[in-house]
Order: sequence, then structure tokens, then C-alpha cells
Amino acid sequence: MYLHEIGRVHLLTAESEKVLARKLEEGKRINEIRQGYLQGYGKSPSATEIILTMLKELGQASTIIHLLQEQLGLTPTTRFIETISMAKLRDSINNEINQQIVQAIANQMDKSVSATEQLLINLSININLLPKEILNAISDSVSLADIENLVASDAFINS
Repeated sequence: MYLHEIGRVHLLTAESEKVLARKLEEGKRINEIRQGYLQGYGKSPSATEIILTMLKELGQASTIIHLLQEQLGLTPTTRFIETISMAKLRDSINNEINQQIVQAIANQMDKSVSATEQLLINLSININLLPKEILNAISDSVSLADIENLVASDAFINS
């Protein structure tokens, strides 16, 4: 039956398979955020609360972003949007990451390689999931330090 169907069913191209895999990972990430929020606050998060959670994680990822820039030999930028828009940085977190770089970052952060890989995966997914309008809105004058300071403030945490 299977072999008989091969000629009649369109197969995925490599590109469409990558898009499908990315969407599956993004869906899993949103569910992780929902579950964490539900456990922490006893209610399901709104879309705004999911976005705020992703922004908070981006702020907390500033250390790993700086270390990744250093490992890749990139010139640090002051504006957040410039940093996450760097082609080499985006390619390194959206594709398979060099294990030597992951190991070096893990050593500098005093974390396990698997924990560091998970941070990089979440960073990639969060950047891809955040609406472009939000990234554009914060791009004019916001730095990684600004986001880190914002999400560390009591007002943000209690919102």
C-alpha cells in the first residue's frame, strides 16, 4: 500500500520540512511557557503575558548573547535589535551550533553543555516567535542592558 502511494503523494521539500520543524518547535515552546505560567500563577497566560515572558527570557539571555558574540568574534553592539539581527549571530543560533562554542560558553557560564544548548535553543525560538512589531518598537533606543534592567525590576516581575 505504502509503495503504491509514493507516486501520488507530494513529498516535503527540504525547505518545507525545515519550516514545519520550526513551527513544531515554536508550538512546543509556547506550550512550555504556558505550562510554566500556569504552574507559577495558577492561570493560563494571555498572549501579552506570553510575550512578556519571552522578553524577560531575552533580558536574562543577555549574558549568553554577549558570550556568543565574543566566541564568534563579532563586534558588540549597543542596540538590542542590531545585536539579534546580526546575520552571523542569527545563523549560529538558528542552525546547528559548533560544539566547541557551546562548550566554551558553558564553561564561562558555569553551566552544563545541555543546559547551555537549551538556553540557545530557547533564545532562537523566542527571537523567532516575538512579533516583528515588538522587535521594531524596541529597536530604536533599547539595548540588551535596558531589557535586562526592565525585566529585573520589581514592577515588571509583579505585572
